[in-house]
Amino acid sequence: MRLSVLLLVAVTALLSTTNAISMEEEAGKRSLRSMKTKVQDNQVEEERAGGTSAITAFYHNFDLNSLDKLFLPADLRRMTKEPEFLRHMMNSWKTGYRSVDDIVAYMTELKISEKAIEQFKIAYSAYIEHVKAIAAAKLANAH
Repeated sequence: MRLSVLLLVAVTALLSTTNAISMEEEAGKRSLRSMKTKVQDNQVEEERAGGTSAITAFYHNFDLNSLDKLFLPADLRRMTKEPEFLRHMMNSWKTGYRSVDDIVAYMTELKISEKAIEQFKIAYSAYIEHVKAIAAAKLANAH
């Protein structure tokens, strides 16, 4: 038992003396993002977006006060706070062929406030229009 305690103390002392933060002169030696590229266009950003740049550009500012948000279910509250989750859920609704009326009916069943339902209805309608506009722009650029 004494040997294990002594070993634990030695390892703790060794780890506490090393610096976990990388130094500036070692910054170029890191394995992540170590390759320098000179691409000047948005091709890299489109690749990082996974070809979903139309969806990632969408954002909606919900006009809800703290009390309205308090009574929302967790996933809907998260949609009002996190744009990426909002896009994910809206894309899920759209790919599931859910209409605006389906979403309103779902939220009515959840018994959330009329104001919140109206805000989500506006957001989903705007999302659908945004995706259609991006698809039309891509089609126009393809020709």
